[in-house]
Amino acid sequence: MTFRRRIAALGLGCVPALLLVGLLELHFLQEEAKAGLELLPLPRKFGMDPRDELNSLGFREREPGPKKGFRVLAFGDSVTYGVGVGAEETWTRLAESEGVEILNFGVPGYDAEQIAGTLAEQAPALSPDLLVYALFSNDSYPTRILRLHEEDDPVAVDGRGVGWGWLQPHSAIARRWLGAKLARELQPADPSDLVLVQDALDSMVATARALGVPLLVFGLPVHVLADADPIACAERAALPAVYCVNEMANHSNLQQLTLDSGVPFASALPYLRASGQVDFFLPGGRDPWHPNAAGHRVLGAAFSDVVRRARAGEAQLLSPPALTPAGGSADRRRRRGRG
Repeated sequence: MTFRRRIAALGLGCVPALLLVGLLELHFLQEEAKAGLELLPLPRKFGMDPRDELNSLGFREREPGPKKGFRVLAFGDSVTYGVGVGAEETWTRLAESEGVEILNFGVPGYDAEQIAGTLAEQAPALSPDLLVYALFSNDSYPTRILRLHEEDDPVAVDGRGVGWGWLQPHSAIARRWLGAKLARELQPADPSDLVLVQDALDSMVATARALGVPLLVFGLPVHVLADADPIACAERAALPAVYCVNEMANHSNLQQLTLDSGVPFASALPYLRASGQVDFFLPGGRDPWHPNAAGHRVLGAAFSDVVRRARAGEAQLLSPPALTPAGGSADRRRRRGRG
């Protein structure tokens, strides 16, 4: 057999393999689309419900037009996005009032670093009067992988430090393989390791100073903390008894970290507890993180009051009671290896 014929035979032999790879890629892409996974050029956005209408910037918000009075930009994760409720029911929309416009830049699954990157990318072109970081309790956990909504298959959404370069954001097969690899290496998150939030706050402060715009943090606790009894709180969510104690400690640590960074901190916790309600679960489950429409109404009223105070120049904003976890404090920050 001549050399050319050998090359031709080898090429023909590769066709079935290439076809199989192509079909597998198409299958994984369809699964990602079904799950609402949308990978875009940096910053990548994922976890959005495919039924939600997004604006031209890629967020579940109306198109930013000319300013309508005092403009607030709110950046956060799935609690800001409003997982489980409609766009008109989110706390950012409900907090709007005459002369106050609030634009929602929440993205499900984002950690503090990704939220800071979104703020730095979006804020300069929108002429804000106030920048708000809606800080949720798990923002200190680095987002490396995302599990598809209907399957227990990990998908890589952040390829930092793994040397995949172009392939990872452009191949569903690569994302699935890398996600499985990262899942095997994943270590339990340590809520006392707040360096990710510290770095993000430093970045946000730098952006705010460059724009000459004030920055504040709106602290969003897990909604089950509306019940001040930690035992009843945990039982209500069908979680271990220590869960609510740890979440309260984490919220307080994030408060102290924010204040140590020179950024005002306003907590939604006093408003949740003053509402007289303790059941903010979404229908059909015991999700302790994402509040239902009633919870968003409480958060909306809270944030409306926070904006009013901020516009009035009140430096003393509402904060939760001081509480730190046993054997540690917000100063217990150590770098976790991220790969």
